Amino acid sequence: MHWFKALLCLLAIPLFIWSHNKLSRPNQLRLFSLIILVGVLAYFQFGLLHQNGTYLHKHEMFHYALNSKHFDDLGYFKLYQCTARVLLENGDGQELVRYRIRDLESNNLKRGRWALTKEGACPMQFNTASEKQFKQDILAFRDLYGLPVLARAIGDHGYNATPINTVWLKIWSSWIDVTHTQLQWLTQIDTVALIVILAAIHWGFGLRVCAVAALLLGLGYPWQYDWTGGGFSRLTWLAFLCIGMASLKRERYLLAGSSITISGLLTLFPLVFAGSLITAIVIQAIKRRQLDLMGKQLLISIAATFVIIVLVVGFVLGFDSYADFYLVMSRHTGTPLVNHMGLSTLLGWEPGFTAESLIDQKLDDPFLTWKEHYHQLQHERVWIWITAIALSIITYLLLLRRNLPIWYFIPLAGPTLFSAVAMTSYYYIWMIVLVPLIANNSRQLTMLFSFLFYTQVVAILQPGLQQEHLLHSAGALLFFISLSIDMLVTRDNKTNIRVNHSP
Repeated sequence: MHWFKALLCLLAIPLFIWSHNKLSRPNQLRLFSLIILVGVLAYFQFGLLHQNGTYLHKHEMFHYALNSKHFDDLGYFKLYQCTARVLLENGDGQELVRYRIRDLESNNLKRGRWALTKEGACPMQFNTASEKQFKQDILAFRDLYGLPVLARAIGDHGYNATPINTVWLKIWSSWIDVTHTQLQWLTQIDTVALIVILAAIHWGFGLRVCAVAALLLGLGYPWQYDWTGGGFSRLTWLAFLCIGMASLKRERYLLAGSSITISGLLTLFPLVFAGSLITAIVIQAIKRRQLDLMGKQLLISIAATFVIIVLVVGFVLGFDSYADFYLVMSRHTGTPLVNHMGLSTLLGWEPGFTAESLIDQKLDDPFLTWKEHYHQLQHERVWIWITAIALSIITYLLLLRRNLPIWYFIPLAGPTLFSAVAMTSYYYIWMIVLVPLIANNSRQLTMLFSFLFYTQVVAILQPGLQQEHLLHSAGALLFFISLSIDMLVTRDNKTNIRVNHSP
């Protein structure tokens, strides 16, 4: 599969360059439609899905379907302890203690027997209707997918959906019973989101750009289907982000500001893109000594959407959910993971010191030694991190001087996002926002498909999970440096983008 995807990456480069000048419009329409189909099929692994043809992501469903459904009882911190208690009462204790369980309040891994202690006990008494339903759902999940699936899941990093995303997920999960069929229905939210993503890009930027975007979705290894495919509403944030960017291009500024803000409220880090828009609007207003109608509409829609949704969700879930989520994000962002990508991931590595080499099964948390060494290296190299962020911001400001269309400032925030924030690899699907910027520039398009090709080659080599993501991060660093330099030396980058909506 990886060899085939790598070959598609290489074929895409001459194909898009050739089609740009050599094909008639009807033939471009046929070609790009075929490429979109290939990209979508590649995203679904050409039917292979989770390596064995399984569509559903059990691990994702346990966290996001069950915790959102029972959020009123579980909050952010009780899923693992209360799952363990249900399994213990079901007679699974002998098997359960062989695994590790994470204390979600402290973020520390514990031996399985911790669930038997007073400290690790679930506070539920299972005497209310909702608590009884939770117990029933856990046992139904166990019967469907087996004890090992649940036992491994409670050693992960918990439920991390924002309060806003929790309300969205709860709208759907509160109606389902834990059956394989109904869980599969939940996965169709992402199928709809995928259609919306491609439709929005086509609406905003044309069929050619949509074809490049479809290939990016299908050929990028860091976000391939294995990670979150078959999960529960894992692409909704991206659908809103693409709607927002396309709306900017179409000059629907109220829709654009609201959509981009919703994307950020669902997954948090897309607020960087909203911040990029605000920065561009404010700086341009200062230069012109006035705030034009476009700027007013974007600022009003961003601010109003943010305030209204935050207040409504606060009343629905309770405003203490924001404080709890802050604790979740504080521990989550401070915890290095072997599938993280970003500049800080590279800064936490040195030869001979990997998670695999420093693992110690005698410790409650086998990765503790590696995590401490990782943080030490990052602290020593913080000046590199600060310098890289500063350079990415300077690049952004230099490009801001060129009076570019407002939608440019979504993808132009990409290098800063890569430099500033480490995130799990599957979130790098956000790179789809770069496609409208570079799809009609042969040099930049070659950079993109070369990066995608590189990720598939890394997958073929199978260097180990952490080394794999370190190599992906190094490739992304080279890509963003090359793209930034090319943007700076191309005086009129506007000419690289066709303003019509033909293929």
